[in-house]
Amino acid sequence: MIFAEQTSYAKGIILKILWLLVRFTLLCTELSLLVFGIYFGRSSPNR
Repeated sequence: MIFAEQTSYAKGIILKILWLLVRFTLLCTELSLLVFGIYFGRSSPNR
């Protein structure tokens, strides 16, 4: 464990990147649901 602080730093960077990817995926999912809901709500013929 000579480079313990460097592996800890790299692990922190990787965890931050993974966290950002998960948050971005969730944001895209919510936005797509919102867009589809608005689009199909407006195009509903029985309103």
